[in-house]
Amino acid sequence: MRQNGILPVTDDPRVFGDYLQAQGVTSRAIKADDGWAIWVHNEDQIAKARDEIAAYLQNPDDPRYRAAARTAQTVRAETEK
Repeated sequence: MRQNGILPVTDDPRVFGDYLQAQGVTSRAIKADDGWAIWVHNEDQIAKARDEIAAYLQNPDDPRYRAAARTAQTVRAETEK
C-alpha cells in the first residue's frame, strides 16, 4: 500500500474512493493534517490512481464521481462473495 495523493479536507473522501473502486482500484482515505491522504493498496495501480486524483482535483464536481457510488457498491458486494 502506498500513499498516492491528498484530497482537500473539505472533500468527502468516500466519493473519490467509490470512484476508484468502480475503476477497479482499491484504496483507503486517512485523515491527515492537510486533508485526506489516499492510499492505494495495489502497487500496479499507482499510476492509474495518480492520474485519477489529478483529474478529480481539477473538477471534483464532475457527475461521474458521484455516479460511481452504485457501481462501487456492486463491486464490493461481489468481492465479499
